[in-house]
Amino acid sequence: MATHSINASQLKYASSSSWTSGLARQGVYSSTRYEGAIRFTGLANFDMSNINITQIKLKITISESGMSGSKYFTMYKAAKNAISGTIASMRGSSIGSILITNAYGTTKTLTFDSSTNAGMFNTLKSYFLAGNQTLIMYVPSTRGMPDGKVYCYDYMSVSAATLTFTFDYLKSSGTLESDSVMAGSTAKMNITAYNE
Repeated sequence: MATHSINASQLKYASSSSWTSGLARQGVYSSTRYEGAIRFTGLANFDMSNINITQIKLKITISESGMSGSKYFTMYKAAKNAISGTIASMRGSSIGSILITNAYGTTKTLTFDSSTNAGMFNTLKSYFLAGNQTLIMYVPSTRGMPDGKVYCYDYMSVSAATLTFTFDYLKSSGTLESDSVMAGSTAKMNITAYNE
């Protein structure tokens, strides 16, 4: 098994069409609904053409926003890689939600594979293999507001994120040194081998 990690290159949030850098935010604060975007431009340099992804880990650093209780971290596909335009124009179909305990001023690693969050793993795997680089954070239903507070239960901000892929190489590749080989002669082959 091999691994490859990619840090988020952009973290932004918006409530309409003006994106603010530094955090990816989801939820409602003081009656304003926020949507966040996390972009991994380094995915463009990760060759996925000859691998089988067996696990995806998403490590997120959650800043001190909202309360210290459990929150649903909700992901959507992005309609495009560049973070621009209205929040509605950025949001694609839902990937799913994960309940994070004690989601306040901490770093959590979310695991996706065939036995843990399997449905989301298959969606994320297909999404990244298709060349996509951006994840959207958006809470479609807020679960209400804590008593006396101005934010919803799932209000949270992500200040850093890292994707780690665990994978196997599918095969070695090679080419014959010559296009034509006479019967009984020796052919040379250039082989690129992929090791775990």
